[in-house]
Amino acid sequence: MIDRYLETTIGGDRPDWSDLEVHGLAEIDGGWETSIYGLDVSYSEGGVVRRKPLVARFYQGDRGPAHAEREAAVVSAVAAAGMPVPKVEVVTTRSSPYGSAMVVMVRVDGAVLADDLSSNDSRIASMARWLAALHRMPVESVFESEAQPFEDPAFVAPDAGAMAEAVDRFGLDDFAPLLDWLTEAPLTEQEPSVLHGDYHPGNIIVDHAGGLTIIDWSFAGVGDYRLDVAWSALWTGAMAGAAARSELLAAYEVAARAKIEDLAYFEGLKLGARLLTVALWLHSLVEPPVPKINKAAIRGDYRSTVMTVYERFSQVTGLR
Repeated sequence: MIDRYLETTIGGDRPDWSDLEVHGLAEIDGGWETSIYGLDVSYSEGGVVRRKPLVARFYQGDRGPAHAEREAAVVSAVAAAGMPVPKVEVVTTRSSPYGSAMVVMVRVDGAVLADDLSSNDSRIASMARWLAALHRMPVESVFESEAQPFEDPAFVAPDAGAMAEAVDRFGLDDFAPLLDWLTEAPLTEQEPSVLHGDYHPGNIIVDHAGGLTIIDWSFAGVGDYRLDVAWSALWTGAMAGAAARSELLAAYEVAARAKIEDLAYFEGLKLGARLLTVALWLHSLVEPPVPKINKAAIRGDYRSTVMTVYERFSQVTGLR
């Protein structure tokens, strides 16, 4: 039983929490790479009985242990720099029937921002402020420690050189026009920033006081800040409408005290890299990061996500 596994594993890693018991275990919405459970634990600490809400995130596949350790390290590093993130309590890379690794964090009680967001919402400005704050962090404050930037052979990096190499190596000639477009597009260079990698309203929790907590740092890395802005704008628009997208971009410029130059180029770069990655999965040219990302899933449950990326990509680049 998973609750017994959690009691044994959490209790073993937290010997300061004696007589630990799991209560109210329930699976909650997970992503492609993880299964997620909400739970409460009761325990004795220093002779005082306490209760704490937690989230247990199980990582799947051979790469699960590396992903779990990386994400936990990133979350701890950005927390130390002041970002509103859940506290990491336990990390284990021991394989179990439930996954190849697990990270346990404090559960933030609240609602997912994507479930209640529309234009003219003050929380859009809060989203933008926290994203700009992340991009102002010194890269070495996050990634010169145990944390490592996201890299995975199953994903093509949003980099013109890496994309050209993948197209040439795997013979995906349909993407040649994208490579031409990236060559011709204007570009203003910026210093590298810390990137969340998947920053959107579905990865933000709103607590009962209206504060935001940013979750799911599994794609955190280093790169041009506009890659983050492009992805965030895409999904803010998809989840809350075009006006909300425009508000996010305007609020980001206010928070960053700078105009976002050449955003279309980075939209083509970010979204094109994701479409190229999906093409590799569909053609079985690389091994997907977890078994449940297969052809049937991409053409089924994942189809609307891919098409959202594709339609914006086509709008920006003019390519079909």
